[in-house]
Amino acid sequence: MAINNQRMNKGIKSLNDNFKDWKKTLTSASKDSMDYAEAMVNCTEAIADLVGASKDLELPDEFFNSKNLELLEKAANGDVKAINQLGAAVAEA
Repeated sequence: MAINNQRMNKGIKSLNDNFKDWKKTLTSASKDSMDYAEAMVNCTEAIADLVGASKDLELPDEFFNSKNLELLEKAANGDVKAINQLGAAVAEA
């Protein structure tokens, strides 16, 4: 349990520290660009930590829609409901 909490806290910190930049890139950069790919990979790693998913989690581009980006922004601030909703969204992706 303590390891899961540490991993979740790592995901929250990573989102909190980086989400503003990632969101800007994910919403404005070309999906073919290196910046987009890097933001997607880094954000996905933070999401995996946040929700306790496998380290090799892969999410489709469509996952980064406005609804999930809003949930990520809330999760970056430790919103438990948003974290739980993201967990469900990851399971559906």
